[in-house]
Amino acid sequence: MSNLKIAGKTKLSGSVAVSGNKNAALPCLAASLLLPPSYLREHPSLFISNLPDIRDVWVFSNILESWGIKVNRIDKNTVELSKTLRFTEGPVEKSIAPEEARKLRASVLLLGPLLRQQERVVLPQPGGCKIGPRPIDTHLELFRDLGMDVKQNEDGSFVIKRNTEQEKLANGDIWLREASVTVTENALLFAAGNTQKDLRIQNAACEPHVTTLCRVLNAMGAHIEGVGSNLLFIRAGSSLFVSKNSTIMDRLEPDYIEALTFAVAAAVTKSEVTIKEILPWHLALIDKYLRLMGLKTLFKTEKYGGNWSVMGNSVLKISPELKEVKAEPWYGLPTDALPLLLILATQCQGELEFVDYMYNGRLTNLANSLNNMGADIKLLGNRGLLVKGPTPLKSRVHLSPDLRNGVGLVLAALCAEGESQIQNFEIIERGYENLPEKLTALDAKVEVI
Repeated sequence: MSNLKIAGKTKLSGSVAVSGNKNAALPCLAASLLLPPSYLREHPSLFISNLPDIRDVWVFSNILESWGIKVNRIDKNTVELSKTLRFTEGPVEKSIAPEEARKLRASVLLLGPLLRQQERVVLPQPGGCKIGPRPIDTHLELFRDLGMDVKQNEDGSFVIKRNTEQEKLANGDIWLREASVTVTENALLFAAGNTQKDLRIQNAACEPHVTTLCRVLNAMGAHIEGVGSNLLFIRAGSSLFVSKNSTIMDRLEPDYIEALTFAVAAAVTKSEVTIKEILPWHLALIDKYLRLMGLKTLFKTEKYGGNWSVMGNSVLKISPELKEVKAEPWYGLPTDALPLLLILATQCQGELEFVDYMYNGRLTNLANSLNNMGADIKLLGNRGLLVKGPTPLKSRVHLSPDLRNGVGLVLAALCAEGESQIQNFEIIERGYENLPEKLTALDAKVEVI
């Protein structure tokens, strides 16, 4: 276990570059399971660059390697993926180990590509961050709608089995009850390369990382239409990698939640910071919220991205126009933005209500920790909070509950009086590449102990 020690009330300055999108990395890695078998001399491969150098990426890579996917690490942010000669297809069943599933909730993304290649998959209960109930019902419903048999074992694991006759009867028209990112990605990973039946996904998630996966799969030979919308159409008849020496290259887009993290760090420390290597259109709505909370911001667009200057004013005041911060499916405000904006609200003049449609009670632990630091936050049921500010915060020792709430505590510590510690810092490192080094480069006083 590691802790992060943070000295509060330190002015930040300078610039920081944003890493690749964590939530795009894992489904693109899973796409390697759809590669055709390798050949002795030349083989199809998938290159992914701007890959964040974080634990989740390498845990996922280790799972793939154990099944015969060659993960050639070109550098810390670039990999080449291909199938080795020992990769087996057909009767040998690949299974997800319980310890792997516990480490990584994204192990659920393995269902789609595995079921494209084998008749049966056993999925142990996925782990990941503890941010309230996170059932996988919508995933199971997807595979039932596709004509598969799904049952749950006594140990809590799930068995999904292909049923040829039922699959023929399924109409190929899927309507998701929830615009889930990982369910949409599982559907895409299963349908890509299908030569038998078209698949239409209605109420699909359309986050940028879903678009990235669509781009990679189309480059591999799939035919996905409606990319970037909530209606996706995957045409049958496509054959992935028609040439044995095909090579696909993709560069992951920057992580807009990491960009917001540094923006809030600048705001709560009354500092001016430039955030580099961002895509302004990913941040347009987030930028509007920051302006309504009293910040001055400026985008500078460049050919392959841009910079985002964030100026934390001496007085931050919530606009009368802004009554609530509500997480919604993309193109709305991402749910992962809520813990970060919650920290900002404690340092703003005015009242602001927060509503999370997705996770029941996700913000409760963070609110309680902030109240212990001196914040004024009232719980409104399981999905809402009312924040009154500004309130000075005092240093505390915290146990990081999960990735996003944990980094929220880091931001709170940056503006608190005194020295704070965040325990279980490795949980935060699951989603942030070199966070201590990046904060130090901005003149923050942080130390991993």
